Amino acid sequence: MTDSTASGNSETRRSAKFFVPNLSIAFRFAFALIISVIFVVFVTGSYSPPLSVFSGSELNASRLPEKDEGIKNTTATAARLHPSKPLIPEVDSTELSPASFTETKSTPVNAIPPPPYEQEHDLLHGLMTSSLENDHNCLSRYQSKFYLKDSHHIPSPDLLKSLRRYEELHKNCGPLSPNFKKNLFLLQSSSHEKQSKCKYLVWTPENGLGNQMISLASAFLYALLSDRVLLIDRGKDLHNLFCEPFPSSSWLLPLDFTLKFRSVFNKTHPARYGNILRRRTNPPMVYAHLSHDYEDEDKRFYCEKDQAQLNRFPWMVLKSDQYFVPALFLIPDYYQRLHRLFPEKETIFHLLARYLFHPGNSVWSLIRAQFQPGEKLGIQIRIHGSQTQTINLVTRQIVNCTSEKGLLTLTKSTYSSLKKKLVLITSLRPEFLALLKRVFRSSGLRFYQPSQEGRQQTGKVEHDEKALAEIYLLGLVDELLTSAWSTFGYVAQGIGGIRPWILRGPVHSFVPSPACVQDVSMEPCFHFPPNYDCLTGGFFLTRKVFPFMKQCRDRSPGLKLVDLKRKKMKPVP
Repeated sequence: MTDSTASGNSETRRSAKFFVPNLSIAFRFAFALIISVIFVVFVTGSYSPPLSVFSGSELNASRLPEKDEGIKNTTATAARLHPSKPLIPEVDSTELSPASFTETKSTPVNAIPPPPYEQEHDLLHGLMTSSLENDHNCLSRYQSKFYLKDSHHIPSPDLLKSLRRYEELHKNCGPLSPNFKKNLFLLQSSSHEKQSKCKYLVWTPENGLGNQMISLASAFLYALLSDRVLLIDRGKDLHNLFCEPFPSSSWLLPLDFTLKFRSVFNKTHPARYGNILRRRTNPPMVYAHLSHDYEDEDKRFYCEKDQAQLNRFPWMVLKSDQYFVPALFLIPDYYQRLHRLFPEKETIFHLLARYLFHPGNSVWSLIRAQFQPGEKLGIQIRIHGSQTQTINLVTRQIVNCTSEKGLLTLTKSTYSSLKKKLVLITSLRPEFLALLKRVFRSSGLRFYQPSQEGRQQTGKVEHDEKALAEIYLLGLVDELLTSAWSTFGYVAQGIGGIRPWILRGPVHSFVPSPACVQDVSMEPCFHFPPNYDCLTGGFFLTRKVFPFMKQCRDRSPGLKLVDLKRKKMKPVP
């Protein structure tokens, strides 16, 4: 044996002596770690490894494709659902899930577990005042910040100042103030010479809950601009649906208020502004008819000279089923102020909705009971009619859209094994839940539908409570797919600050291609803009006035406000 070999063996023995103790330490450390993990599993009942356990390549492989990439295998599968193929099988009534809201209706709001996560919201970025933060008469006002996704759209300083100034005006002139009773006599006087420091805008509801909410938000902004106090006709259940939005006051008309609203204010009312112009009368109050069936004389509401005339009336009643905010930019006195209040034009309804619409405790208990954490896609389905063919066609359209845009996968993916995606469906019809469950049965997705009312029942308290809860739940999802022309969907996307995908339609005999398009902004569509020239009295396309007004993607005659910085959208074929 050579000296080098002996030296090598000697080194090996020394290394072995050094390695054995260290190996023993390693085994002891590993044994202690295993015991710790077993203890955690025994105590908690589950163990979820941190994301760092997975390598970067595994995480990249498990991600969902971007929306525009699509999914090859699911697109190919969706192609087989072409209208020329046989219809999706009929639905067995035993497959339909019961309405979940009926099971949670009586759940006490304080007994519902707290949300699974918290986010830092500074009173909704200043929209809400600290004096209302712990209002137990309205739990949603301070609990919603733990459920809403934090908005990246910060209200401007001018908006916050205007809201605080308005709240002070409402407190001094609202129904709970001495000034309110003093101003009631002006409803009987046709003389406008004795102007009061308090002027009022009385809003009265029309059509479904979605229409009412977009109209009410528009009316509030007009009140803010015109220094009027907004009061609402409570209708049958509005006082139960929403909390009072303004501190130390009320926006509800007193029950013994002089004017009655149910069927009195319509196009034939003598105080309607169009009738005042025709008949040259001078009533003690004015009625602004801004609904979908308004006429040219009513459209003069948006003209500069007419606004000066309207400001003379201390009391104004307004009825609308439209989101008429875009038309307020046509009034020169309000144009510059609107720019300061909302530098981002497409955030107007988003910010106003979060400020105004706080669900009442009964509705909030439904929302909390039905809220489910995790990544969610919301699908809002509104169809007219109940024919089986229409239901099957719309189901195909949803499958084609979600597959082509990468919103859902038809087969189970690596991603779904890591984190199960939830799909929230809201529809009056129960058939869609069973059909979509069947189509996506191999995907590992979980579908749920809080209620299945069958038909719209606006004015019925329980129905409207469920409707508002579902609107709010849709506003808590990550991605949103809505139906064309649906104000229900407009409110949800505004609350959530989501630019949704829109199902093209309405669908009657075939599935459109493409099945859906992404909206140009999160603002509601103004379905019936005035298209009126104040100078000539003739037709003028309103959306041509300003570059931040564009054609709606779900209703071509409509217009909506957009962010000019956003990338230009491709035209719909």
